[in-house]
Amino acid sequence: MRGSYPKAIQILEKCRILLQGNGNSTLLALTFFDLAGLYHKIHRLEKSRLFYKDALRLFRRLGHLDSVADAAIALGNVELQLGQLQQAKRRLEEVREYYANNQNRLKEINKLLKVAERLTQ
Repeated sequence: MRGSYPKAIQILEKCRILLQGNGNSTLLALTFFDLAGLYHKIHRLEKSRLFYKDALRLFRRLGHLDSVADAAIALGNVELQLGQLQQAKRRLEEVREYYANNQNRLKEINKLLKVAERLTQ
């Protein structure tokens, strides 16, 4: 399974290049998000962080609130892994309010925040 990630990344990188000149911001944001996830899976955390930031920026600009929240959680997780604890905590605190009525996502966010707290002690 792991061998398919580099091939998927190649395909999405080609899509990203085509979409950047196309003007379809929604597809570009989704491509950034998917690239970030793939880079995360192969432990290329800094590359993953950059693509999550790009996806988050575009989703915010487009007003896609669910996608903003998903990208913020994923980015916060990567930031935790990179040791960027204050950024991760701030980002996760922001998105916690969005998921106040979704117990599953709230549980995930609170778990990540507990990890951040333990790491900062």
